[in-house]
Amino acid sequence: MKIAGVLKRNISCVWKYWLRCIGVFTGILSVVFLFVSWEDIGIKTVSFKAALLAAACLMLLIWSVLWICVFRKQKVVWQNASGRLIVRYGDILRESFHRQDKGKRLYVIPVNSAFDTVVDPDVSECADPLVSPNSLHGRWIGKMVESGKTTEEIDREIREDLRRQSRTAKRVYTAEERERGKRECYELGTIAVVKGQANSDFLLLALTDFDAYNKACVSLDDYERIINMLLTFYDRRGQGYELAVPLMGTGFSNTGLDHEAALRTIVSLFQLHGNKIRGDVSIIIYQGDRDKVSIGI
Repeated sequence: MKIAGVLKRNISCVWKYWLRCIGVFTGILSVVFLFVSWEDIGIKTVSFKAALLAAACLMLLIWSVLWICVFRKQKVVWQNASGRLIVRYGDILRESFHRQDKGKRLYVIPVNSAFDTVVDPDVSECADPLVSPNSLHGRWIGKMVESGKTTEEIDREIREDLRRQSRTAKRVYTAEERERGKRECYELGTIAVVKGQANSDFLLLALTDFDAYNKACVSLDDYERIINMLLTFYDRRGQGYELAVPLMGTGFSNTGLDHEAALRTIVSLFQLHGNKIRGDVSIIIYQGDRDKVSIGI
């Protein structure tokens, strides 16, 4: 994360916050001077007064930069009578696997439409690697295995939840068409629930299809439909629990969206379907990406 990049992304927010701080400061100053004057506190020259005001404005500017670029972690961008939409910085895997509070929480993990659990860290061992260990999908599988759950157990929970929902595959590949990985591929937007630790449930969201070379892809039209399906699922099965959603569409999903465009898109879609939000929904931006996107949208 580059400091200059963070400041560049947040310069507009810093400017607006600084002006608000100056407004509050001058308001307080006006009230104070109803009872005392500059001369009463020993300040008589215009140059000294100007220097003090300039120093105060500089201190407020420094505070504004620190607050917006360093200390501010979240922002409520929308709310209704039953829920809120929050944008915040964090690490969804760290939060979900090392939780301190005991409240129930749902975490969305974007996966491919086959719900593959084969992670290929060594590209020299296969022609077309499946799940990348650097994707959120791959890192989540690694964390689940570290926590003591095998990929076979994960696969079983996925199958059971899809069966519980009466979900059927939209396409079944032959062994010749797909030599590795699962051959049953589901409709994009399909969700399978897998139990986590510390009162967490993971909503595995089929965000992408794999092409012939196991490269993930999703169109923007499908992306919009997937978000709608996610919120429909949350409305039906979420029970009002807090929902944490990563900033999807910026990495291995190949939507063509950069971080800022992805955030604006997902926020607008969540607001569009806000009638389905019945709890706190957090869009989590990886904390190391502060230089790529601002939460001050």
